[in-house]
Amino acid sequence: MFKRSSFLIVLCLSLLAAFERDAAAQFNESHVELDWYTIETPHFYVHYHEGTERTARVAAKVAEEVYGPLTTFYHHEPDTKVSLIIKDVADYSNGAAYYFDNKIEIWASPLDFDLRGTHNWMRNVISHEFTHIVQSQVAMKFSRKIPAIYLQAFGYESERRPDVLSGYPNVLVSYPILGAIVPAWFSEGTAQYNRPLFGYETWDSHRDMILRMRALDGKLLTFPEMATFGKTTLGNESSYNQGYALTSYIAGQYGEDKLREISANMENVFSVSIDGAIKKALDLSTEQLFHEWSTRLKDQYSDRIKPVLDDRREGDTAIAQVGYMNLYPHWSPDGKKFVYVSNKTSDYTAELPFLVDVEKHTEELIDTKGTVYSRVLFSKDGKHLLYARRGKPSIYGDRFFDIYEYDIDTKQERNLTTRARAEGPVYSQDETSIFCVTIADGTSNISRIPRSGGKPEAVTHFTNGEQVYNPIISEDGSKLYFDYALKDQRQLAVIDTSGSNFKVLTDRPYDVRSPQLLGNGRLLVASNRTGIFDLYVYDPLEHKFSQQTNVVGGAFMPSVFDRHDSLDMLFADYTSDGYKIHRVVIRKNFADTTFMRNEYTPMGRDEFGTQRPPFAVKGGVELHDTSSAFWQTYRNYDDDRAPKLIAKPYSNIYNGISLVPVLRYDNYNPNGKGLDNFWAGLYAFSSDVTERLSLSAGAVINHNFERDLFAGISSQSRVLDAFGIYPRLDLSIANSTRKPGTLQEVFGADTVYTPYSIGFLTFDGGMTFPIFASDHFLKLGYTYSIYTSRAEQVVLPSNNLPVASSSDDYFKGSDLSLSYWTNQIHSTRTELVNPIGWYLKVKLDLENNKLLRGRHIEGGLPVSDYQAYSFLRFDAEFDRSWNLFSRYDGFGVHARVAGLA
Repeated sequence: MFKRSSFLIVLCLSLLAAFERDAAAQFNESHVELDWYTIETPHFYVHYHEGTERTARVAAKVAEEVYGPLTTFYHHEPDTKVSLIIKDVADYSNGAAYYFDNKIEIWASPLDFDLRGTHNWMRNVISHEFTHIVQSQVAMKFSRKIPAIYLQAFGYESERRPDVLSGYPNVLVSYPILGAIVPAWFSEGTAQYNRPLFGYETWDSHRDMILRMRALDGKLLTFPEMATFGKTTLGNESSYNQGYALTSYIAGQYGEDKLREISANMENVFSVSIDGAIKKALDLSTEQLFHEWSTRLKDQYSDRIKPVLDDRREGDTAIAQVGYMNLYPHWSPDGKKFVYVSNKTSDYTAELPFLVDVEKHTEELIDTKGTVYSRVLFSKDGKHLLYARRGKPSIYGDRFFDIYEYDIDTKQERNLTTRARAEGPVYSQDETSIFCVTIADGTSNISRIPRSGGKPEAVTHFTNGEQVYNPIISEDGSKLYFDYALKDQRQLAVIDTSGSNFKVLTDRPYDVRSPQLLGNGRLLVASNRTGIFDLYVYDPLEHKFSQQTNVVGGAFMPSVFDRHDSLDMLFADYTSDGYKIHRVVIRKNFADTTFMRNEYTPMGRDEFGTQRPPFAVKGGVELHDTSSAFWQTYRNYDDDRAPKLIAKPYSNIYNGISLVPVLRYDNYNPNGKGLDNFWAGLYAFSSDVTERLSLSAGAVINHNFERDLFAGISSQSRVLDAFGIYPRLDLSIANSTRKPGTLQEVFGADTVYTPYSIGFLTFDGGMTFPIFASDHFLKLGYTYSIYTSRAEQVVLPSNNLPVASSSDDYFKGSDLSLSYWTNQIHSTRTELVNPIGWYLKVKLDLENNKLLRGRHIEGGLPVSDYQAYSFLRFDAEFDRSWNLFSRYDGFGVHARVAGLA
């Protein structure tokens, strides 16, 4: 009996590239712990969980209404019904379109963002996201089922060992030819433009403010900068704004049909940017278009702002200048201090409160235990601060706003509510209770809680998507003033603290917000009456506005302190570098006179009076192809009576199978020539629309039938429902083979060269779930692997006798593992190159392996002899990094401990 040689194998499996998600979001993404339902309409499925029925019914109504105008404009209809996924599992607001899957995710909570105006959330987000679906599919180069084609290249070091198949991999390239190349500015620009006469997403004063300040100060994003995200929150928002304005400029100057034409031009498979699509549609290069638009934009803003510059009043600009989100200034009761929130320690809109001593010119960071997302108010004795922030996350990362009180002397924070979805708190007149805003199913209300803490008790009972912001208590403690919105714009409203006598005070075509008491029944408010937000004194009895500031950017969130002979006002003033805290002192009698004599020229408006971006209209007439009466029906919507559609329990609806063709160059074998190094194959994947079940598979092969195969399934499970744990279950199988050439073998007097192949087959299963908190994970896994070498049949030259083929399972591995990891790296723009924070991973493996050592004969048959290798392996990895001199540099240490037992 002869023994053929065995070989170890080093293989590199190619995996489908995917976007990295937040660790907590990987688990229970579909929220299987909730009961889900489906509403079916002619063109949509609306999937929603318990507690979001109102939002789902409105979403179904709105989606069907916008379907026709958007699909006819782009001459395209999705090939299947589009799924809308409604979520209300966290205090978070967003929408996301998956145009390869015909799926839209919508969070029920309306967007309340200090860089955007107020709009009807469902009509805004659905028209926006569905435009993404339609416009992006028009721009697709391939079928919706082929999102990309991957070109791959694998290379290896030249150093070799006789018992190793290839050199160590040193080239791993996977370059996608994307099925759509729509840059960020055009994608978001067309989505915001959608159909302008809907009036659901308009060029509000916030958008105009951001673009105006960038244009006037020479800080417009360049054309390449507009094309991508990954900047700060303010930078990303500027990509939205400039994209909206430039897209509207194209439509207004060259015709709305050019948006469709540019989109269709991008389907050319040889087009790798939008440049050629614009050139073909407009006969302009992108450089010419950007120069033409930006030049006219700067000229227009310069002309429109002149009246303001002639009588400018912005106050002291020497305070709170670091960071771009300096918000909600508020005076202490004695006027010696004020507090505000700022993102000066973050790249994003994560705000923390700072306490400023005006007399000592000092500033102190208030050590709250989390990011504050609301104004911060003093108690009457000046010893406590009241605010809202997100509370502790659930084990799956869902976070809700709660009310907190901070003791300035002891520096201790006290939690007043738990998962109450409460924000915008204000003390009652006697400070025994607290009023706040609570939200559920897309509707907000005013509620009351005891100052000692407890469950909110409703004061208002809105049920139809009404929005409430910034409540304040009247001087006598009997009334609450607050911002109120149902459609577009905020208005000033009032209600008795008992919940009766609700009244909207300012039914105006412009925005009125953030009331502050001035005495004698008057209020200080922020309003965009002229197109720019300024501060006004408002008299509810006479309905009179008296302007008190005249800014170029925008004045928001006022706080006023009465210094007997004057009023000392703090406010957030918007500049080209974001929000800064400014201060204006005015005479008391001045508050009764109108300050401004020259107004900022309002933006262009369509025939319904809705503001449009600069140059969005040509000749003063909105470009559209349907009668005004038709569009008027869209403007005069009433979502209070959304239809009672039939809902059924959710049953898996799949996105269909997506295919990614793969072309690969892989020269693992130095003896390979020509076609030996070229591979082709497919990756395939699918999931149900709620992502509770995902499937993936791939096959790549060359002309020698060497192959890489894999298949996997991932499922969110309720198997541990009784324990409140919903693990992710994963199961995968992979198989690879290589045929590196021939093996020299000696049989008596004959020396032959036997073709051989090497391969492996591995099964991997795991159960992963968070423990302790949403960013701490545990995985129980099991892997079984078989490595095989096979020698093909050969014929001995001396006697022409065949030597049968043989196959050896030369390694069998079994690994039972337990892993724990947590990632506490802070989220910053530079986290990939300068991570700050810490990371820990610990893994225990119990391995039971068998390695082939030879054979013996039993009953005339060969039997393989294996040597067992069983051991316990421990591996721990820890990273810790700190800032040094600023948040843009750092110092880190890395430690790793491993051992066998």
